[in-house]
Amino acid sequence: MKISASTKVHNLLKQHPFLEDFLAAYNPKFEMLKNKMARATVGRVATLRTAAGLASIELGPFIEAIATEIEKQTGTRPETADEAAPAREERLQILKRIITDLHDGGDLEEAKRQFSEAVEDVEASEIAAMEEELIKGGLPVSEVQRLCDVHVGAFRQALDEHEGEDDLGYVLATPAADWPGSNHAVAAASSVADATRHGGLEGLMTGDISLEQLNLILTHLPVDLSFVDETDTVRFYSEGPERIFPRSPAVIGRKVQNCHPPKSVHMVQDILDSFRAGTQSLAEFCIELGGKFIHIRYFAIRDKENAYRGCLEVSQDVTGIRALEGERRLLEWEKQ
Repeated sequence: MKISASTKVHNLLKQHPFLEDFLAAYNPKFEMLKNKMARATVGRVATLRTAAGLASIELGPFIEAIATEIEKQTGTRPETADEAAPAREERLQILKRIITDLHDGGDLEEAKRQFSEAVEDVEASEIAAMEEELIKGGLPVSEVQRLCDVHVGAFRQALDEHEGEDDLGYVLATPAADWPGSNHAVAAASSVADATRHGGLEGLMTGDISLEQLNLILTHLPVDLSFVDETDTVRFYSEGPERIFPRSPAVIGRKVQNCHPPKSVHMVQDILDSFRAGTQSLAEFCIELGGKFIHIRYFAIRDKENAYRGCLEVSQDVTGIRALEGERRLLEWEKQ
């Protein structure tokens, strides 16, 4: 097996299982590969270039270190290759070409292949950022949604190629194909209009704040929020500076059941059905991911008549909270 920047972490570990301990010792951020959920999702699509970026290490020495470890364990040194990553502008042009081809009736499978080659080593958050950039550049959201469907279709295909894995967790799944379009994506991807930005919002339970202020509050909350309405349609997600699970504006208006691989849809459906029936109001999970302890909660949202109105997902990195001890009653800013 030739080792290069585009080598999938999953394929590498499948052929050389001993590399799991090696990678964890090489950099603490690779400890996440020992987490079954993270390995079954991120590990499947992440390349060595992606992994090097995640750990903030140089790619070349990283690949050579892996080759050396394989030689040490097997007696044979694998061939290595250097690959230059396409520049961002080049990627954007490829994505535009894919969208144009699809609009003109191009082949979906060919689009998946081109997409995988163009962005196989790019994190989901960066892909979402490029999708937003295409929208801001004038492409209609409905056209960019074609690209989103290609993206998740390629990801789903990568997952479905491997069998025998346990069901994936709710929060680590990437959106799946066959989502219906929605005009709500326009609002999610567009800037807030100046006419409403400084005006007060009507109908708030307390206080008087503008839409801009509300967006700023949501952006600065130390949690990730996602909201699915009573029809199981994704309506909102917050966008903070350190979002744990990346989201794309194109998910707005899509059924949440289509945002998960087939093997985990039943878990999603169980939560929503229990909330809708009124038998449960909270589902709670916790995982270790990239050296962080992540707390994920799902709340049933009900109105004054106790009618089910949707589900709120709240994800938070509670690593620091778990480490707290004693009391702190005074301001104790660390000196810079």
